[in-house]
Amino acid sequence: MTGIIAKLEENSVLVIEEKAKEPRAISVSISKAKIIDEKKGYLEKNQLKLGMEVEVWVTGAIAESYPEQAIGSKLIIKSQTNNTDSSISRATAVEKALRFSETIVDVPYIRKVQFNADLKQWTIEIGSLLEKERVIPVKINSDSGEVITK
Repeated sequence: MTGIIAKLEENSVLVIEEKAKEPRAISVSISKAKIIDEKKGYLEKNQLKLGMEVEVWVTGAIAESYPEQAIGSKLIIKSQTNNTDSSISRATAVEKALRFSETIVDVPYIRKVQFNADLKQWTIEIGSLLEKERVIPVKINSDSGEVITK
């Protein structure tokens, strides 16, 4: 499964698909997982960040709870290149939106990410796994990386 890291703990990550409705979510133990980037470079757990897009590989059974739970064998960090006119990457904008929403939404996930070059801003739609209909748009200044609250 490929998704966005929505929560980081010492030995686990919560990865949730970027999807408008009914996203798949999986809590993965990473204590023994190999963490690599797409160029096959190995990373340490402390290099993982909220907002990163990752491909999750698991070993053994997947507990059919929500979120699902599994033991990770490998996490592949997807390319973090910036293909926009933004000074900050997509992953950084998503990380800032997730951090902003932590006090507003229980178990947030990314519904949609858009960059508007004319407005110089990212708009990230945050959903809640617990409150299905709740959607919070978070705007991030693409030059400063600050949340736009107006």
